[in-house]
Amino acid sequence: MTSEKSSARSDKVKVGVLGTGSLGKEHVRIYAELAAAKQVEFIGVYDILTEPARKLADKYKVRAFPSVQELVAAADALSIVTPTTTHFELAKDVLVQHKHVLVEKPMTDNAVQAAELVELSIPFSSIWRVSPRNRSSSKRIVSLLIPPAAQTSAWSSIS
Repeated sequence: MTSEKSSARSDKVKVGVLGTGSLGKEHVRIYAELAAAKQVEFIGVYDILTEPARKLADKYKVRAFPSVQELVAAADALSIVTPTTTHFELAKDVLVQHKHVLVEKPMTDNAVQAAELVELSIPFSSIWRVSPRNRSSSKRIVSLLIPPAAQTSAWSSIS
């Protein structure tokens, strides 16, 4: 007979952070606080700079993953806190694996890439937070992806 603890599957979202630079450190700190409050299961971090990632992982007692792919495979949700030029490819890879994603702003380098990410996420329910200074490009993205009759409610969900 197995114990209840070992046989029970965690109902908490397994979260990870891609990027441990200045903003990444804040995502790590906040996920660690959420994990301490038993709101999420914070599984680890990845950064191309392995030593700072390892130190941060040690500080918060999580794993420093050796690759993006391993962290994505282990997580249910990821924060992408890397240079903007990497956001599109990383977020696309996460979304096609049906994972939840939080992308630090700016979302991508351009509206075409952002529209593609929005389109990839639509089948899985999406919440978009758009900075007030980016509202005009956000309205264009919504108009590209959502039928006109539904745009009013779609725009209110991302404003």
